[in-house]
Amino acid sequence: MTQSADFQEALQMALGEEINFEAVGLVEMSSTPAFAFQTIQDVPHGLRIGLERFLNRIAHDTESSEQLTQANNAVFYDIDQRQLVCNLVETKTRRYIFVVVVPHQKSYKQSTKRIVKKLQQMLD
Repeated sequence: MTQSADFQEALQMALGEEINFEAVGLVEMSSTPAFAFQTIQDVPHGLRIGLERFLNRIAHDTESSEQLTQANNAVFYDIDQRQLVCNLVETKTRRYIFVVVVPHQKSYKQSTKRIVKKLQQMLD
């Protein structure tokens, strides 16, 4: 199984039955980053493309990735009031950014905390 497939599998297992998100992504913070991306709901193509570009920027833009790793958590809003929530996932040897797209007025904090813990265990 390739590293990207490992990420995709870990992401799917960590999500379980979570349905509060429109899409999720996982990026390894390394010189050769690996990505996993999954849409939970039927999302517009533009949202998928935008999230993929965002993940790519986080992985390759040193300033953006450093700011996110220092903050541990960051929330952005799009024009439709969806929340783009970024969480740092740290294991003993690696760092990842877990990103969720949350519809307007949906809760996410408890779910993302559970998923981050699961990811830490699976990716360690």
